[in-house]
Amino acid sequence: MVNKCCVPHCRGNYVGGEKVSVFRFPDDELLKMKWTRSIHRTNFTPTTYSRVCIKHFMSEDVLWETSMFDESTGKLITVKLPAPRLREGAVPSVFPERPSCTSVNARLEPEEKRRKKEMEQLEKCIRDSIEERRLYEEARSFKTLGECFEKLQKFVSFGDFSFI
Repeated sequence: MVNKCCVPHCRGNYVGGEKVSVFRFPDDELLKMKWTRSIHRTNFTPTTYSRVCIKHFMSEDVLWETSMFDESTGKLITVKLPAPRLREGAVPSVFPERPSCTSVNARLEPEEKRRKKEMEQLEKCIRDSIEERRLYEEARSFKTLGECFEKLQKFVSFGDFSFI
């Protein structure tokens, strides 16, 4: 089973999404709290199955190799890791897919929201009114005397009276 990224709007390891490395939430409670705050999920408590993908960490936070000093030979041995690891204390901080509406300041107060909705409705009514007026004028305007006669016949019944 492939673990999916729990960051909102991230498609890491989902069907059709990018296949990426993922990391467990840290055991350290303070660091876990920092992770939880940084991903901006409301009412979220990480479980043992919760993961954050590599796309949400700075490149300097991800370790691809490890080194050790061999005292017997006096050499530094560097080995590529089979899977990437996180630098100690790393916190997810890269969220390119987060829409602007998830920012803390994006939420409108109820009164402001009501005014915005009223303004949208008012603008729609004005647009409809302008279009209705345009159609009215178009139906009643003419450029020649023949057009005038045709339009008059649509709106006025002259009975047996004829223009010849």
